[in-house]
Amino acid sequence: MVRELRALIHDLQARKEQIGRARGGLEKSEKVYRELFDFAPFGYLWLDERGAIVMTNPVACDLLLMTGPELIGQEFSRFIHRADLESYWALARGPAGAKGGRRTGEMRLLAGKAAPFYARVDLLDVTDDRGGSDGFRVAFTDISAQKANEENLKKYTAKLERSNQELQDFAFIASHDLNEPLRKIEAFGDRLQSRCGPGLGQEGLEYVQRMRAAAQRLRDMTRGLLEYSRVCSARGGFVPVALEPLVRGVLSDLEWQIEKNEARVILEELPTLEADPDQLRRLFQNLISNALKFHGNKPVRLRISSPTDGFIENESEYRQIIVEDNGIGFEDAHAERIFRLFERLHGRGAYEGTGMGLAICRRIVERHGGSIAARGLPGKGADFTITLPVKQV
Repeated sequence: MVRELRALIHDLQARKEQIGRARGGLEKSEKVYRELFDFAPFGYLWLDERGAIVMTNPVACDLLLMTGPELIGQEFSRFIHRADLESYWALARGPAGAKGGRRTGEMRLLAGKAAPFYARVDLLDVTDDRGGSDGFRVAFTDISAQKANEENLKKYTAKLERSNQELQDFAFIASHDLNEPLRKIEAFGDRLQSRCGPGLGQEGLEYVQRMRAAAQRLRDMTRGLLEYSRVCSARGGFVPVALEPLVRGVLSDLEWQIEKNEARVILEELPTLEADPDQLRRLFQNLISNALKFHGNKPVRLRISSPTDGFIENESEYRQIIVEDNGIGFEDAHAERIFRLFERLHGRGAYEGTGMGLAICRRIVERHGGSIAARGLPGKGADFTITLPVKQV
């Protein structure tokens, strides 16, 4: 009997120690939970079944501009802007089958006498041991700055769209309304030269030729401006485009210039991308034509290639295409300048053109969600690196 009593006492002491350790662990867990609750970087509330606040952390007090005792017992719905109450109740009730799930919404919250602020609100149902409702937990953060940025972005986008529309309108006027007086200038220049040429003298004929050349340059510039404005308004869809046969077609179109400049073109394997084929054809036509134009006094050597591996950025796969030549090149300080509208590094007497080709190239690439960069070395050549997404979003 004594032995059994001692065993029972020993068992009770062991259980007491276990209970003590469990209580210590529970107190430690409660302390950790309380610290997480208090030091969370967002407002955190515990609501009862009626939606009244039963627990709050310091960040929630700071955001709502009230003390903890002032918040306890108040229904959280009174801090919702009345225009957003319907959204809050829809969130609180949750969609069918969402019991126990987390729901997220955006709404305006009232903070004392201050102006309402936009908040992201996360709401989670809490259940008791028997599976019944034990209220809600609410976490919320101030996203007013984010909403302001979104609003500014909308305004900027609208402004940019107006600017693009104005550019397209101007280009339309330039290509249509200006063409008529240009035709008259050219026609009367032709008549003046043919009918009155002998009486004009050498100096007069030179003036007429300069006038006709200027009219032609203006016609080329208006055409280029119209093409530039139409890049982003193009209605052509994006389809899978095999770049290698597309570039071979461009080289075939430029066969005469290639033979004239004794050009040697190396075309390596190129990828297939989702793109507007007409615009990519124009892109490569401009780049290859530039290489044939700015070659100096030596035969053209042109290489078009693509690294075997692409790369991932913002969950999208990209491929690069590199166009290299051995032409006159340029200073790297001008690498951005050459993509500007009407920008020319050389005078009209040295090389033909309007200074629109590379500006159109950049606009085409950007319409496809990519980028184009140039690198040059005077007298050694230039290379253009085009980066394009494999699939359009």
